[in-house]
Amino acid sequence: MRRFLFVSVFILLALSLVGCTESMTVSPTESRLPQPILSVLPTSVPSPLATVTPPVSVVLVAPQLDEPIYAGDTQITGQGPFGLPIRLYDVGLTGNELGGSVVDEEGTFVVILQQPLVVGQRVGLALGDLSETAYTSEQLQDYAVIDLPVIGLLFADVKVQPRE
Repeated sequence: MRRFLFVSVFILLALSLVGCTESMTVSPTESRLPQPILSVLPTSVPSPLATVTPPVSVVLVAPQLDEPIYAGDTQITGQGPFGLPIRLYDVGLTGNELGGSVVDEEGTFVVILQQPLVVGQRVGLALGDLSETAYTSEQLQDYAVIDLPVIGLLFADVKVQPRE
C-alpha cells in the first residue's frame, strides 16, 4: 500500500516537472522576481500540490474505540487512519486527558492509561495534534460525534462497564 503511494506521488511529480522544462528564460525587460509555482506548471498536467491529498490511498474513516470498555482496564485499543494522532479523555466530570497514541500502519492504536478505569466513567476519543501530519481537522469533522470547546472533535463517548 505504501509502495503504491510513493510510486503514485513520484509519477505525478515527474509528469509535472516534464512540463516545467519548457522555455523558462527571462528577457532583460521581464521581472526576475519568483513567480508562483502554479504559473510554471503546464495546464494539461495537474499539479501534485493541488491534487494530492495525503495520504493518497487512505480512505478516511472515523477513528473508533474497541468496545466494550471495562472497569480496571489500563489500555484502550481502537482503529483509525494511519498516522492519525488521537487522545483519550475522561468526558464525564473532569475532562482530563487520559492518554494518547498514533494510529499505526495496520490502522490500530493502543492508549496506555496511568490509572485503571472505573465503572460508570465516560471516555471519549478525540484528535491529537495534527500540526505534524498530512491531516486537517476539516477532513475528519464530518465523522465527529461533537466538537467540544476544550477537547476538540470527539469521535466516541463510551461508558465504562463493570467486568463480568
